[in-house]
Amino acid sequence: IVGNVGRDNLTIAVAQEVERAFGGWQQPPHSQ
Repeated sequence: IVGNVGRDNLTIAVAQEVERAFGGWQQPPHSQ
């Protein structure tokens, strides 16, 4: 996510929506 200088509020809002849509961080499955 990239935004203009001084638009941190926009990039943070977009990141929060992406996190909400995908269920947040999840630990990757254990691989062998």
